[in-house]
Amino acid sequence: VPLKGNILEVFTSKRIFVTDQDLISFKDAYMYYYFLGAYISNHQAVDLEVENHLNNMIEKCYREDYSNILVFTSFFTPDLSIFTKVKDEATKILEKYSEVDLGSKVKDFFNKDMIERISLTINSTNDQVKDNIGSYTEKQQTMSEMEREHIHKSENGEEDNVVAKSFRFIQILGQMVKNRSGSLDGDLKENLIKEVISLSARLISFIFEVVSDRFEEHIEELVSRIEQQNSNNVKKEDIEKKIKRFFFYAFQFFTLNVIEKISFCAG
Repeated sequence: VPLKGNILEVFTSKRIFVTDQDLISFKDAYMYYYFLGAYISNHQAVDLEVENHLNNMIEKCYREDYSNILVFTSFFTPDLSIFTKVKDEATKILEKYSEVDLGSKVKDFFNKDMIERISLTINSTNDQVKDNIGSYTEKQQTMSEMEREHIHKSENGEEDNVVAKSFRFIQILGQMVKNRSGSLDGDLKENLIKEVISLSARLISFIFEVVSDRFEEHIEELVSRIEQQNSNNVKKEDIEKKIKRFFFYAFQFFTLNVIEKISFCAG
């Protein structure tokens, strides 16, 4: 972009731009996001190339740079269609999953026998058990069919992780509502917040299904591995209890984290 007059000198002296020989760049990434968001908001209606680029950013707003640019664009733009487009894109994520029912769903997964075992007073888990669980779950995350199905390389070689993507859309939608809370129509705000909650509930449902898939098989494998290194002669039943307790608290932590994310982003 040609810089007329003393604009370059002024922006450089104010530490907005930095220069390195013939290279000119923004000193801070958020300054770049701010100015580009303003530019897009002023040109999207009259420049087809800008409009196409905006639509591409919405489709790939799991990228940190795109998501930040969209937040600033939504702050400046008089065209409220960007809000609907982002919401519609969020609706496509995990669309085959229903919103989780944290009542019946939990009862189905953590059956009565398991809940009774978890509720028992268990001695603190030894470091050996923790290490084996961590090693095994890390291996499963690397090799599982779920990862191969839901994490793929895009045409630009970028990772499209459904969990990270969900969190990013939850964050963006919430921030967009906060930025324009006084100027958005009530129905539009309600629909945006509902999608934040709906996507969060679908994400929890997705994690439930991933954890439930071959759950007992994973438990048996973990028990077998730990028994082979069981120098403390811990009973097999106690090892199984500790492993299931670990999974219970891990999922509890994830669920609470999602709920906290909703409160922070759209509260």
